[in-house]
This record gives sequence, C-alpha cells and structure tokens, in this order.
Amino acid sequence: MRFFGFSALLGAAICIASPAQATTYTTTDFFGADLILVDGDVLSGNLYNIGLFEVPAGATVYIDPGVVLEVEADTLHILGTLDGIGAGNAGGVPVDPVIAGGAVDGAAGMGPGGGGGGSAGNCVHGGGGAGGSYGGLGGAGGTFNGVGSMPDPGPLYGTDGGVDYDMGSGGGAGGSGCDYIAGLGGHGGGAASLMATVEILVDGDIDVSGTDGLQGGLYSGGGGGGSGGAVVLDSPVLLGVGTVTSNGGAGGENHGPGGISCGGAGGGGGRVKVFPLALTTLTLVHEGGAFSPCEPGWGIVESGDGETGVSNFADDRDLDGIANNQDNCPDVANVLQGDGDGDDIGDVCDDCPNDPDNDIDGDGICGDVDPCPDGDNYIDADGDGVPNGCDPCPLDAADDSDFDGSCDSDDLCPGFDDTADADGDLFPDDCDNCPADAQANQRDEDADGYGFACECDDREPDVYPDADEICDGLDNDCDDEIDEDPVDGQTYYADLDADLEGDPSNSVMGCEPPTGYTTNNSDCDDGDPGVYSLATEICDEIDNNCNGSVDEGVADCATSDDLAKDPTGGCACDVAGTPGPAAGWMVLCGALLLGRRRDRGISE
Repeated sequence: MRFFGFSALLGAAICIASPAQATTYTTTDFFGADLILVDGDVLSGNLYNIGLFEVPAGATVYIDPGVVLEVEADTLHILGTLDGIGAGNAGGVPVDPVIAGGAVDGAAGMGPGGGGGGSAGNCVHGGGGAGGSYGGLGGAGGTFNGVGSMPDPGPLYGTDGGVDYDMGSGGGAGGSGCDYIAGLGGHGGGAASLMATVEILVDGDIDVSGTDGLQGGLYSGGGGGGSGGAVVLDSPVLLGVGTVTSNGGAGGENHGPGGISCGGAGGGGGRVKVFPLALTTLTLVHEGGAFSPCEPGWGIVESGDGETGVSNFADDRDLDGIANNQDNCPDVANVLQGDGDGDDIGDVCDDCPNDPDNDIDGDGICGDVDPCPDGDNYIDADGDGVPNGCDPCPLDAADDSDFDGSCDSDDLCPGFDDTADADGDLFPDDCDNCPADAQANQRDEDADGYGFACECDDREPDVYPDADEICDGLDNDCDDEIDEDPVDGQTYYADLDADLEGDPSNSVMGCEPPTGYTTNNSDCDDGDPGVYSLATEICDEIDNNCNGSVDEGVADCATSDDLAKDPTGGCACDVAGTPGPAAGWMVLCGALLLGRRRDRGISE
C-alpha cells in the first residue's frame, strides 16, 4: 500500500510498500511474449512488442516514480489496479530554517506546472503552498493580510486535444513560521500511455492522481497539492467498466483552532485521453484537489481550489462520422477514406497522393514525379544528368561502366571484370600488365604496356612478348631470335645457279641478304645459269631470256657455214653445210643441239 510519513525537519516522504518478491520491469522488447504481472510489480519505461499484457484481478502494480510508462501490446487487460499515484514530479520541499537563519518561503514544486511555495510568516503565520498544475490549474496559496506574497500555481502545459502526455507537477511547499515546520508539497501523478492493436479491457482501476500537500506546524503553512498526471488509452476496441482517475491532490490543512497558519491550495486535475472517446464505457475522473483555507478571523486571503482537469479530445473533429484515431484525414471530412498510395493518409489531405513515401527527401517534389526521390535534385557535380542525391558516382560522369560497384574514377579496371585475377596479384587480368605473372607494383620501366615480370627487356619499349620483329638487332618478340621475319625487312630470293637472278617462288624476309640470295626475282629457271632475264636468246629450244618465248628472233643457227635461218622462224641445219630445205635444216640443227648439250654436261 502507499502511505505518507511526516518529519519535523524535512516535511514528509512518499514510499511504495511492495512484496519482497516483486519484479521491476524496465524498458524491454518482449518479442511477442505475454506479460502477466503479479501483486507488487513495478513498471518503468517502454515495455513493447507484448502479446497479452495483464494486471490480474486483486493485484496492484505500480508505476515507477519519475518515469513515464509506455506499454505497447496486442491485447491489454487491467483487471486489478495500475497505481501511479504521486509517481510524477516531486512536490516542493521546505527550506531548512536553521540553514536559512529564520522563517523562509517554501520551495516551488517540480515540473512545468509546479506550484509556488508559500510565503514565510512573521513568526506566527506561514503562507500555504500553491497547487501544481497540468490539465487543470492548481489553486493559489494563501497569505496573511498581505504579508509576503501570494504563491502562484504553475501554468498549464500539454495539448488538450493531442496525444501527448506527461507527468503531473508537484505542489509548492508551505512557508515556515516561527515553529519552522512547513508542509511538504504533494507530488504530481504519474503518466501512462497504454496502446493495444487488438483491444484494451479495463475492469479494474488506473489511478495517476497527485498526492495531497502535508499539513504544516502550528505557525507554518501547508503544502500545495500535486496535480493529476496523464493516462492515454489507445486501441481500436476499448472495453470494460473500470475507472480511470487523474485527480489533483488536496492542499495541506491549516492547523485548526489555535493555529494561525494557512493551508495549501489544491492541485489541478490531470488529463485522461481515451481513443475512441465516444465508444468508451469507462468512468473517467480528473478533478481538482480541495483547498484548505487560512484560519478564519484573521482577514486572510483563502487559497483557491484546483480546477477540473480536461480530456478535451474531440472524437470526430471533421464531423465525417469516423473517429479521429481511425480517420485517415481527421481534420478534413473524408467519408470514403480514399487512399490511393496506401500511406494511411487520405487523398483529400495527402500532399503527395501518389507517393507512399510523401516526398521522403523533403525537396518539395513528390516521389512519383521526382527524378531523384531520395536526394537533392538541384546539384549535378559531374554533369551526367543524374542529381548528386541519386548518382552512385556523383563526381564521375562515366559512373560505373562495368557495373562492378566501383565508380570508374576509383576502379582499378574500369570497363572490365574486376574479379578475374589469374596470377592473384590483386590486379584484374584485363588491366594487369602481366596477367599470368604476379607483379603487385605493375612495374613497367619502358611504358610499353608489359610489366617487368613478363618481358625480356624492360628497357626497350619495342621489346615485349608478341611484338613485331623489326630490323634493330634486338629480340623484339622475346622468342630468343633476333631480327627473324622482320616486318620492316627486305625480301630476298634464292639464286641457286649464281646467275645473279633469284627464283620468285623461293624467298625469305630479312634485314641482310643470306648467302645465295639476291633481291632480283626475274630468273625463270634457277637451275640453269644460262637462263636469266638478261641472257641472249640462242637457238636451243629454251627460253633463255625468260620472256615466255623460245628461240625467238634468232637470225642464224649454230654457225654461218652450216646453219641458215628457216623462213618460218625456226632453225634448221643443211647436211652439206649450206642452206637447204627446212626438213634438212631440222636434222642438222637437231644434231647440233645434241652436241651442245653434251658439251654443257647435260645428260638426256
């Protein structure tokens, strides 16, 4: 149970008595598990992703003082009591008069709406503390005949019609008189947000009221009451006949007959917000706390009553027949609830009705027509037509030409596969100057595109594997041969008969002519030294001058004595050695030819 104690020097303290085996639950993700509480458990922070959350009948579960409670569950049942009384902002504490050197004003309560402290008395009449405020305005504390000042209640805070919630504020402490025993201000009520996706059932009680201010000594003022706290219940289905209470605490009483001090003012009521309000069967209470007037007969200004708190949430603000918490446009009538992009914002109030992300980059252009829905549309540093915000390579117009995930400006091998690396030197094969020989530094002193590790002379740019062989005295193609088949060499032709003319069908390329070769390719019989392009045609039935004709243009036969020109253009020999019939010349000519062949060593 909850009880209050009184101390002559410190006022009073508020404690929670709970069973020794009680559990304190702090912020936790329950991953869908149920949470069934027991008597004395304490709840603190955000408890979420719960299956069934239940306070069983007969159990009292406490809200941790000074910590807002948030519960998110599928189903939420309050069958016993959820107690947040005085679990909000602390009340004002009387100032130690010994330290202060005499009667002093009371300290103000804590929180945005903390009540002011009572004024010090002139030994015989301390003023009462003001009540704390939240949903309702706490009362102003009393004072004696204008001595001192009237302590003001704190201002209202929070939004009447919204879903915000906060803890109640504390009441101010009473001012001390000559007995130095001023009353402690009451604590504000706690705050609880209870949300369920399926249903909330409250057949028990939820209480977040402020506590009462405490009575002062015979000559000192009473403390102001703490304001009520806040409760939010939010679920599509809200059931039960329980009670939700957020009352302000009463002001600390004056000392009655014989006493000449003022009592404290009541705290303001808190806020209770229920969604949907129109469908609830719960009892909602949020009243201001009672005040305790100063002792009659002294002309004392009485303290004010706490005003009633509000739960001013209009269930259907746009009057379209749909409760606000279920209306996709709660401020614009929208009976059909059209939502073309499925973002839970009705089309009639959706700035981007075709963009479910609703201009996620905040550039004023809806995502369905935004060329860069996730980033800035106005800067294109590389001029490639893609805004920086959507450009994977904002400083590289070529972007990623080989689609390997690296911008070309940072890519070791732009335009090619970066994953193929046969020699394992971390340079992709297509950009490795020695793809079969590991060379991590890619050294290439002659800048011929071939690395030091895979060429035979890295000082000569014309020397590398598969280079064209040229006439330079070097092994250009690294095959251990020099100047073989050079691309800039001369063609030389075989001259087997040493007549200084070569065979056009038998040639080699080279930088210098090999032995037995010539640059002339006019010989039509490289086996006969008497046959070449500049030879004189003779009567021997051979094309001596390689012009394609045999024995053409021969004027005489072998000798002038025994040969005569045949009128048909051939040669013939007369037996008598004088010109005769053609047949006779042919016999003689044949004999002559046979003799000449024998003389030249040509066998038949």
